[in-house]
Amino acid sequence: MVTQSADNGQTKKRTRRKTSSAATQTASARSLPDVTGLSMVDAARAYGSAGLAVLPVNPARPKNPGSYVGKGWPDKSSSDAEQITQWWQRWPNASIALHTGKSGLVAFDLDIDVLPDELAWMRDGLFQATRTCGERGHYVFATADTFVSGHLALTNGTVVGEVRSGNSVIVAAPSPHHKAKAEGGQYRWHRPGAIPALPVAAHTYLRTSAQRLSAQHQGAAELITDETVRQFLADTTENDRPKALASLTRKVSAARAGTRDEVRNALRIAAGEARIGLYPFAQAIAEIESAARQSYEVRGDDFDAHIGPHEYNRLIVNGVKFALSRPIEDLRAEANRQFGTDHRDTVGVFDNLTFQRTAPAVDDEAFWASRAVLTDLRQFARARRVAPWAVLGYALARAVCAIPPHVVLPALVGAEASLNLFVALVGPSGAGKGGASGAAKSWLRTEPETVIAPLGSGEGMAKVYAYKRKPTSANPAWTQVGLESAVLFDAPEVDNLAALSARNSSTLLPQLRSAYSGEDLGFSYADPAKSVRLCAYRYRLCLTVGVQPGRGSGLLDDADGGTPQRFVWLPTTDPDIPDEAPEAPAAYELPIWPTNAGASKITLGGTGALGLLDVPAKPGDLRTLTIPTVARTAIDEHRCKMLRGDAGTDPLDGHRLLCRLKVAAALMWLDRRTDEVSEQDWELAGTVMAVSDATRRSVVAALADKAQASNRARGRADTVRAVAAEEARADMDAERIERVAKNVVSILEDFDGEESRSNVRKKLVSRDRSIFEEHVEQELIESGVIEVIESAGRGSKGYRLRLVERSDSK
Repeated sequence: MVTQSADNGQTKKRTRRKTSSAATQTASARSLPDVTGLSMVDAARAYGSAGLAVLPVNPARPKNPGSYVGKGWPDKSSSDAEQITQWWQRWPNASIALHTGKSGLVAFDLDIDVLPDELAWMRDGLFQATRTCGERGHYVFATADTFVSGHLALTNGTVVGEVRSGNSVIVAAPSPHHKAKAEGGQYRWHRPGAIPALPVAAHTYLRTSAQRLSAQHQGAAELITDETVRQFLADTTENDRPKALASLTRKVSAARAGTRDEVRNALRIAAGEARIGLYPFAQAIAEIESAARQSYEVRGDDFDAHIGPHEYNRLIVNGVKFALSRPIEDLRAEANRQFGTDHRDTVGVFDNLTFQRTAPAVDDEAFWASRAVLTDLRQFARARRVAPWAVLGYALARAVCAIPPHVVLPALVGAEASLNLFVALVGPSGAGKGGASGAAKSWLRTEPETVIAPLGSGEGMAKVYAYKRKPTSANPAWTQVGLESAVLFDAPEVDNLAALSARNSSTLLPQLRSAYSGEDLGFSYADPAKSVRLCAYRYRLCLTVGVQPGRGSGLLDDADGGTPQRFVWLPTTDPDIPDEAPEAPAAYELPIWPTNAGASKITLGGTGALGLLDVPAKPGDLRTLTIPTVARTAIDEHRCKMLRGDAGTDPLDGHRLLCRLKVAAALMWLDRRTDEVSEQDWELAGTVMAVSDATRRSVVAALADKAQASNRARGRADTVRAVAAEEARADMDAERIERVAKNVVSILEDFDGEESRSNVRKKLVSRDRSIFEEHVEQELIESGVIEVIESAGRGSKGYRLRLVERSDSK
């Protein structure tokens, strides 16, 4: 973009020099030398001999092209062998950077290991990487065009790398990667030689990418004068929410790179928030400048050297322009999401999560003192410095795994119910979920020993229990071979479960819901090797999941399917833990479930449990536990309300009542009883479920806090995204203006420095004529590059344009 500056009339000369230099380099930059085995200086000279513009850069700061040569590096990059030699004599360890624009190159820096299909055309380019595998690296093409440098994004908006064009660089072989000391790696061309021309697909892609960016923000079209800014300052004096400004200035002062961008964004946001009365814009201008100076001073740098008064004033004008271009309703909405009346800082909100002691009241002491086994469990947990409720959750799951799968709950609603139990252990990262699991294993000894497996796909769960054996000469049919009849699946992080369930065509959550009820598991496949089948009541499956409060949506999002209601939610914190650890009691042993506790075909038929996994259970195969009348009544009353269509009854409460009954059965066996689920078991299970309800509410509240914080942050993020979009559009406009300005100068030079305005316009391609009329002509005149001479032509445009000759440019 041509502007008036302190160059004493050098604008025209600089314009001519850059035009010819770029053309020359573009024409010659058609081959890449083989620099394998060369020293850094020899490699740099080889690049220069090939017509590529080279720069020495600091190996520790390769992304700063001026790290050695300083400001104005685009003009200093060179292919001259003598200049290159001098550089490397001064900085012998410098890395090599190639100036893309002056070398007639465009480079695509891919930041992912696999090249997406829509970018397959990049494989035609010369490829440079620091790794020996994968497709991450630089893809280089020859081009005379200049594109907007910035994000390389797929059509769906996913950013996968960067575009390097114009005044940008790539570090080239044999330079070391800037993280070589920690990670190893040296740049290496996989195929030197002729540089392919940029394919048509790439031109189209880049244009589409640029148009997509510019389309995001259309506004700020009105002219902003000094008077506009003065009036804006006079109008924005309200101070309704001064603390909002502190957030902006903290971010600027904390910047250790990209301070100018932070200042620009802060001024735009501040102008918008001042416009709606949050604080005076004049105050924001002063405090943001002070914060920017602090940002530079901490780095030993100078605000005036990087921004200075003139540029800062320009950024102020830009901020006012941006704020005035946006609907005031949008500004208010964004400000309220970020600094609303219900603002709460979410930092540390999950650090000390405990279940909320709300109705129904939880009498901890009465629960733990009700039975010797529970007293021992809590004492063991505190001796190991882990949460008693979390240890109880793991112990209940282990106890249920020790109960044979043919032992069931009565058919209160539909068929008999399995004892299969799901437990969610809730706490922040590092709260001791793993420790609680280990403590439960050390304290509770079961017969048989609990088999633990990681949670995988829905299809894979059945294969933990059995596999299919190929036909043999002795047995020509596929045979299912049992491996386990009881498994405790464990997902230490709920994110893993969420990721597995989010896969396309995932069957995990439906299979877990089926397993909770003890229904058939497995799928019908054409391939008999995959058709593992687990029949109802022939397998025992329990599940434990670790849940960080702010990430519990992986379970709660499936509330409509009833998944969270099937879990017992227990905290991994202990607010009342004593300062001194008590002595650990002895381990607690559960014997093998007695064979006389209900006959079954497993023992009477002489067939082992593993051989019955794919054999449907008959009514006589099951052992139904006796339950207390109070439990039967509660479940029956809820079911009757549902059947009558009672609008005030939550259908998912049925899952909660069944979950309570399963906990009661687990407490029964933990008490080494097999005769019946007692009324005390039911009451104690009610206490566990009260803790579960409170813990689940804590997760819901944490997610609500997180969502609220996200929405507040999104207000500022929307503004920053709009800033980036406008900046991209401005960059494209600036490059186009500069390109057309150079063309106008070149046209006038072809006519010995003077030609009619109408003829100059005709010489431009049609797509550039509008920008010539709207911007370029006036800027060339105002900057003193050209002048207007009246002619005999008619009309308002009947004049000639002439290049201004300056004494210092001759």
